[in-house]
Amino acid sequence: MPGPWRDFVDSISAQFAFFPPRPSTYEVREHRDGSGELYIRPLIHGMPRIPSCKVMKLTTDKTKVGGWGGGDTIVTAYIKYHSSSQPSSANQSARPTLLYSHGNAVDLGQMLPVYREISKLLKVNVMGYDYTGYGASSGEPTMGKTFADISAVYKCLVDHYEVPPMSIILYGQSVGSGPSAWLGAHTRDIGGVVLHSPLLSGVRVLSPNIKWWPAFADVFTNHLFVPKIQAPVLIMHVSMLAT
Repeated sequence: MPGPWRDFVDSISAQFAFFPPRPSTYEVREHRDGSGELYIRPLIHGMPRIPSCKVMKLTTDKTKVGGWGGGDTIVTAYIKYHSSSQPSSANQSARPTLLYSHGNAVDLGQMLPVYREISKLLKVNVMGYDYTGYGASSGEPTMGKTFADISAVYKCLVDHYEVPPMSIILYGQSVGSGPSAWLGAHTRDIGGVVLHSPLLSGVRVLSPNIKWWPAFADVFTNHLFVPKIQAPVLIMHVSMLAT
């Protein structure tokens, strides 16, 4: 994407594509035991605290593909699956891990209870994160920054938590399908990609019947990313039926 066009499209899309909850539904605090470990404290009455997750802040880098975004600090939360029938020392790295890119208008404070239930029901580990500009992550969201965000989270899973790439399944919901499809198209050896109510592209959300549009003037071009994904792909849409 040409520089001026890239910046223009990114700035325009940021105004229409991202709606982070304001104020954030949570805050990140440090435990008082001197360990330096972080935890997420809900700020909404009635929202449960999820103590069984590992919270980290990551600084994002510019992406190798695309080359923009980066330089922000994002919040991540890693939930390991725990089974009463298996010893706690069981090898968790071999268990499937969902790298979950959430939809619009929510943040980690709202999604953590969902991630915990997904972990229990599917018996998987779940890594959640907030995009730049969401929740307690710094900066303002743009398409390019979501690519830098998911790249940093994927690197953290592989390097810090030592999760094998083949155990990682990218899960993108709604606007989260953009960074998930992008990373899936540019990363080999991952276990799979799940796209939940994905976008064809930003322009095609506004005009579904359009057949051609220059990629440099579009955002989240999933219709171009998905054919390049070498891992298994599941695409699912949820229909709401009136009763």
